[in-house]
Amino acid sequence: MNSLDANTRNTKSKGDVRSLRLAGNIPGIIYGGPDQNQKVAVLKKTLKSLIQKGSFLSNIITLNLDGKPQNVLPREITYNVISDEPTHIDFLRVVPGVKIRIEVPVVFINHETSPGLKRGGVPVSYTHLTLPTSDL
Repeated sequence: MNSLDANTRNTKSKGDVRSLRLAGNIPGIIYGGPDQNQKVAVLKKTLKSLIQKGSFLSNIITLNLDGKPQNVLPREITYNVISDEPTHIDFLRVVPGVKIRIEVPVVFINHETSPGLKRGGVPVSYTHLTLPTSDL
């Protein structure tokens, strides 16, 4: 299971959030469950490395918020239109006994060695195939 360190943020204005981003952090929010929504900040470098591993949005992550671990599911990442850098992230608290719905990416392996392609078949392009899943 992946883990990510986060700090509680007390930003109230757009300028505060901008200075947070300039310091190398990404603002985010944790919602869901019986607890109140929490504003957080995560390190951009660490977040980008987890995103690049693939299937980031379908893995439960242990978020160490000010030293207290809690399981969360990344729900949405907002990117800058020009630089394609993450600008905001939403996390959903994973509460035991509560059903959640996620989309799991499907990855095809060894499709190059399939008998159909060896006999002259045409490869089918599956760009971003995901399957909805619930009851985890």
